[in-house]
Amino acid sequence: RAKNRLLLCHSRDLGSSKAWKRSSFLGEAMDLAPEPKSPGRLSPRQRLETFADHPHPLHRPMVAKLEEDGSLRLTYYPTDDYLTCPFKYKIAHVLGLKPPPDQSLGYGNAFHTAIQAYHRARMDGQAFGWPEFEAAFKAVWSSAGFDSPQHEAERLAKGLIRLKAFYDEEEASGLLPWRIEHSFDAPLDAQARLVGRMERVDKLADGKNLISDYKTSAKDTQEKADKEVKDSLQLAI
Repeated sequence: RAKNRLLLCHSRDLGSSKAWKRSSFLGEAMDLAPEPKSPGRLSPRQRLETFADHPHPLHRPMVAKLEEDGSLRLTYYPTDDYLTCPFKYKIAHVLGLKPPPDQSLGYGNAFHTAIQAYHRARMDGQAFGWPEFEAAFKAVWSSAGFDSPQHEAERLAKGLIRLKAFYDEEEASGLLPWRIEHSFDAPLDAQARLVGRMERVDKLADGKNLISDYKTSAKDTQEKADKEVKDSLQLAI
């Protein structure tokens, strides 16, 4: 039924551990000699050669950036992207291509920035009431990624309600963080280091540290929140 061009093709590598034979229909159509009974399993070298560098400039190899001392610096987001999908890691962290704006990221960023400003002011002994808290939230609010102006207005109103509840709870507790956005650098072995930041650290009366991380995901039960904590690579780190 082809009128101008007919393309017949097959692949020996379909992502599994064995090589695949071509369809018998291809052999019949093109009068090809029969293939061996089994092309056999791909050797480790053949598997690696499947992902060899391509001459096109966008096909850069997925090489991790090492520090000057030769160590590997692991942070949460690149590690999570790589474990989710190596190609996702390559797109974001090798090719540097960013996804379109996502309103949930802007929503979370506004929360975290406002909370950080609130804690920093209190730790410095400065007054920071609800008007200042609300202003800090709105100052970094982004309109990108919303479905409509109505969607944005609803999210903004909901965000202010949740933020006010957080503010009232913090004011009632009277507790001040010991550290906010506290950096850590933990050696995993001789070659790799785990690097990141703890959003909030409190010193408890018994001498222990309480590490907190603020989340804006909609978890309406303790069971759902506990499951997210259990499954979160970020919190595990």
